[in-house]
Amino acid sequence: MTGGVDEEINVDQLKLLKKIFDDADEDGSGELDIDEFCEKLGPHLGGNLTLEQIRQLFMKIDADA
Repeated sequence: MTGGVDEEINVDQLKLLKKIFDDADEDGSGELDIDEFCEKLGPHLGGNLTLEQIRQLFMKIDADA
């Protein structure tokens, strides 16, 4: 996934992110905090995203934010 924050992803990429999310969710709560998200999912969101962009993405998709 080499596009920007708003680029669409395909089904295979979504499945991969789901697996990565599940692996990162060590306590099985179904939730990741912003630091876990950045650390575990960030590297899979594209090497051209800054930490700030990854944090912004988290805030966009986090229902509790």
